[in-house]
Amino acid sequence: MTDASGEHAPRAQRDLDDIVIDPTIYPRSAVDDATVERYADAISVGDTLPAIVIERGTGRILDGRHRLDAHRALGLAQIDIEEVDVPAGMTAKLYAASLSARHGLPLSDGDARALARDLYDADPDTSVVAVAKALGRARKTVEGWVADIAETRRQAEARQREVRRYVALLLVEAGWTQAKVAEHLALDRSRISQMVSEGDVALIQLDEGVLRDAVAAAPIDVSAIAEGWRHARLFAHWTDSERDLLKRLRSGETVVVNMHDSGHPRLWRWAEQAGLAARIDRRTEFGNPFLLPGDGDRRTVCDAFETHYWSHKPSLHAKIADLRGKALGCWCAPARCHGDFLADVAEGITP
Repeated sequence: MTDASGEHAPRAQRDLDDIVIDPTIYPRSAVDDATVERYADAISVGDTLPAIVIERGTGRILDGRHRLDAHRALGLAQIDIEEVDVPAGMTAKLYAASLSARHGLPLSDGDARALARDLYDADPDTSVVAVAKALGRARKTVEGWVADIAETRRQAEARQREVRRYVALLLVEAGWTQAKVAEHLALDRSRISQMVSEGDVALIQLDEGVLRDAVAAAPIDVSAIAEGWRHARLFAHWTDSERDLLKRLRSGETVVVNMHDSGHPRLWRWAEQAGLAARIDRRTEFGNPFLLPGDGDRRTVCDAFETHYWSHKPSLHAKIADLRGKALGCWCAPARCHGDFLADVAEGITP
C-alpha cells in the first residue's frame, strides 16, 4: 500500500479502541459475518492478514472492516495498520470504495450500485469515470446506475444557465455595461454580448419560474423591468386590432370584440380575466333575434335590431349600464354588428 504521495505507507500497530468506524464512508450496506468468521479462523492458526488502512489524522478506517471485526471477535487489543492521506480530488468515501474494489471481499452489485448513486449524487464534481474507476466497474454500467441522477443534474444546470442569462439581460436593461455584467457573473464579455443579441428569443421563451429566480438573484432591484417583460410577452402575439381595442378599453370606452379564434381571441380572454367581458350574442338577452340571411343582409338585420327590437325592450334599457366600459363579445366585428349600436347606447351616444 502506498499513500497519496506515492510513498509506501509505514505499517504499524494501533489499539482497536483507537480505530474510528464512520458509517458515512463505509462502502457496504452491511458487514458480512461469514467473512469475519473466516478471517478470525485464519488469524487463530497464525495467518497474517493485510494491514487495515486508516485515514491519517482522523483514525477513520478506510479499508479492512472485516479484518477489524475479526480481531475484535478474537478479543485482540491491537491490529496492523497503514496510515494514509485521502488522495486530492477524492472524497474519503470514494477512496474507501476504491480500496474495497481492489482486494478483500468484492462489493456486491447492489452495494456497488447504491454506492455509485450515493457518490455521484453527493458531489456535483464527481464524474461517472471517477466512480467507475473507483468501483472497478464498466463506465456504461455506472452510467446506467446514475442515469436519472445525471438527468436531474443536467436539468438543474440548464435551469441555472437560464437564470444567469436572464440576470444578465435584466442588468443590461437596468443600465449596466456588458463588461460590468460579465465581471459580476464571472463570464466572458463575448458570452454576455451573445446573450444580449439573443434577448428577443429569450423573451419569447420566457419561463415565469426562471424569471422569478433571476429577479431574486440580481444584485439590484429589477422587478419593474421583469414586470415589463411579462407585459410585453403577454401582448407579443396580439394583433394590431387587439392592441388598439385594448387601449380603448383601458381608457374606459365600450368596444365590440369578435370572440372567434380568427377575431380577437386574446383580447377576449384578457377581458374575461379582468372582469371586463360582456357577451351580447344570441346566448344572451342582448343578442340580435334577426338572422342572416333569412331576415335580410347584415345592414337589414342590424337596422331591424335597433328599430324593431331594441325600441320595444325597455327591460334591456335598464341594464345597458352593465355594458358600459366593457368588451362586448359577439361574432361579427370588424363587420357591422348590433353590438356597435349597444356600445353607442352604453356610451350615451344613441338614446
